[in-house]
Amino acid sequence: MLYKIAWFIGVALVFVTIRNTNPEREIHVDGDVAKEWSHVADVFRKNLEENWERSGAAFVVYHKGQKVIDIWGGYADRESQRKWTKNTLSVAFSCSKAIGAIVIAKLVDEGRMEYDDLVTKYWPEFGKNGKGNVTIRWLITHKAGLAYTDHPIEWEDAIDHKKIDKILENQKPNWPPGTEIGYHAVTHGWLVDAIVRRVDHKKRTVGQYFREEIGQKFGLDFHLGLPLSEQHRVARIENPNFWNVLEEIFYAPSDFDVIRFLKDRITNGTLSKTTASTPFIKFVGAMTLNNPDLHRIEQPAVLGIGTARALAEIFELLRQNKIVSENVKRQMFFENYEMSEDFISGAKVPRGQGFMLKEFQHQGNPVKMYGHSGYGGQNIRTDFDHEITICYFSNGLKVGFGDTARTYKRLLKAVYDTYFKLETVPIIIIPVILLRSLLACRCWSSSDVLRALTMCGGDVGPPTSSIEDHRGNRTRPIHPPGGPTTAHVILSATGTLTVYCLFKKIARVNASKCLRLYSASTGLGTLYTFFHSFTRAIVLNRQ
Repeated sequence: MLYKIAWFIGVALVFVTIRNTNPEREIHVDGDVAKEWSHVADVFRKNLEENWERSGAAFVVYHKGQKVIDIWGGYADRESQRKWTKNTLSVAFSCSKAIGAIVIAKLVDEGRMEYDDLVTKYWPEFGKNGKGNVTIRWLITHKAGLAYTDHPIEWEDAIDHKKIDKILENQKPNWPPGTEIGYHAVTHGWLVDAIVRRVDHKKRTVGQYFREEIGQKFGLDFHLGLPLSEQHRVARIENPNFWNVLEEIFYAPSDFDVIRFLKDRITNGTLSKTTASTPFIKFVGAMTLNNPDLHRIEQPAVLGIGTARALAEIFELLRQNKIVSENVKRQMFFENYEMSEDFISGAKVPRGQGFMLKEFQHQGNPVKMYGHSGYGGQNIRTDFDHEITICYFSNGLKVGFGDTARTYKRLLKAVYDTYFKLETVPIIIIPVILLRSLLACRCWSSSDVLRALTMCGGDVGPPTSSIEDHRGNRTRPIHPPGGPTTAHVILSATGTLTVYCLFKKIARVNASKCLRLYSASTGLGTLYTFFHSFTRAIVLNRQ
């Protein structure tokens, strides 16, 4: 038996090796990249060259409010050889849940509801069968216990608000509400829509609310309920085949809980029950999400459709407080995040207010990214500390969720490699800073400069060197009250602080902040010196 298993694994590895040594083929990549971020574009191309990206993809990065990467490549439909273009739309899968969470947050910001309000305050019928204690926060944080239904939800139910609401009202919780976090993969979308329709003062659906209050206002190419006129732009989704699955699992076995997944399939576990609840929405094994009829549904759990560019822009607008206030943004991203083993999937992911939190270390630097991942590799994330927003869409689905897709992980690494490289000041710049201090203090003698560089503040008096006036007499410099002491203190203190900052972590710090502080301070000192020199010249001319 062990011999057969070893033989099978050997054949699989040989096949994977052969697949990865394909002859060179034409690679389609297009878009805009800031020069300093070109390494990320190279990695994007590498994913396509090595066939990690089997069909097509788009990747967008914002840094400090500027779009530094907006690239796309491969095929929107590989079978027909339709290339991915700037305007190609892609199904966002569970990244769509971030849009639902933003709509809820905007209604909170309008004062229509609070996160800790009971759902029954707006939807009394929801409280049946022990669901009366469910809050809005629990509902969007996957704690309501409605991940799957006892009877399958049919297409006719999904497109009728009254029918789908009745199904959710009558459903008994899969677990006592509030006691577990369990991923509501599809039902989440209908729950959010039901709340929005009852809370919004115009009684709009979630898709209509998003379109009118956010999408049209900011000109965003993202949709909950795609207009038929835009259908021709949608990328065709491809599931991974058997060999693709093996290849990805062998590449990083620790990223996949294969045993749990197989056990769930065999025993009809919670994940299998979740999938069976919506037979017309299938993306594991079969793929029904290429059906244009599904794209008309306003379903903010799996059927958001748009460009990576638009979704990244939405999160940039959020980061800059242009969609909700600072107070509500704080509630959305920095409060009430919980992490426990997911009742449905077994994953351990911090969740709060409809979003996910991803924490990791990059070269010893802590990183926190808020947003949402999606099946097959999709991901939208914002890093508030480093002012970075990224979005990745792909139609050649990878195994598992966005955070484990090796194409995405490679791109994410490239983004932070570039970021920290840009934010790192080489050791050689320290002598440059010191030289700048010397130039700013050039009227002083070497002993004065030495005293300035070692001083931490205080009055050391005027410099000891003399100058020659217009009559040829050497004399002490004449200073206005306060003399060069003010500039001296500014230059020495900021110079010392900057050098300390640069050496603190062996020149790996948030260098831009140190340099901005130093530049502002020395600029003030230089300005002071200019006026001081101008005054001195007037005095000398009068002598």
